[in-house]
Amino acid sequence: MSINYRNLKTLEDISLQNEEQFKSSFWLNRKQFITLYILLHDFDDSVIVNDCLIFCNYIKQYPTFRQLCNMTGHSTATLQQKIKKIVALLNEILEEDQFDFEDRLEISPLVINNLKIYGVIDTVLFKIECPSHSDYELQKLYYSEKHKCHGIKFEVIVDLFGNIIWVSQSATHDLYISRLSGLTKLKLEDNERILGDLGYISEDLNNFFITPHKEPITQLHDSDIVIDDYLHKYRLIIEIWKEKIIT
Repeated sequence: MSINYRNLKTLEDISLQNEEQFKSSFWLNRKQFITLYILLHDFDDSVIVNDCLIFCNYIKQYPTFRQLCNMTGHSTATLQQKIKKIVALLNEILEEDQFDFEDRLEISPLVINNLKIYGVIDTVLFKIECPSHSDYELQKLYYSEKHKCHGIKFEVIVDLFGNIIWVSQSATHDLYISRLSGLTKLKLEDNERILGDLGYISEDLNNFFITPHKEPITQLHDSDIVIDDYLHKYRLIIEIWKEKIIT
């Protein structure tokens, strides 16, 4: 059973909702939603509760705009405007956060094959509707073969304690984000590499990323097994990054 948007106009309305039902519709629990709303409203006081509800439902359930129109009573153009506004504000807030890439050096590195690792990189995907059907190149840019959908990726690096030290956002290919954001132009320490998955394999960036090999699992080296273990561990941290930005 879906929650009626039109009955939720204030934070008091949110606080009175069933917790489990609210989270199943809007991605966050009530407390997290209120925190997100206050964060956005403090940044731009034109943001209203309904804007946040639409955004959270969109990234939780990925309804079509026709479905959103029926649920909210808004036109497609208005809904697109509201969602884009929230995404833009989150980008601005993230850019203001003092993620410092140099903080990684405050922790002793992980050493694999005589290479020092201070940071682990991965991405999270926000699903979006298919871009304009008349713009094939734009569709291709935002299409994820892995997830079989269009989306916007946030690329996140955490240090070995799980603290976020880098965030960037763009289209769906991991290396494309790294190049576009300027990450790969940053200076690393001698013999340092950023640990990433197979999406970061690139001959011209072997001096920046360290990744597992592509061989079958029966042919993996001991170092590949260590890498896979660490990737799995830090992937779990990055998976909950969406919640960390509002807590």
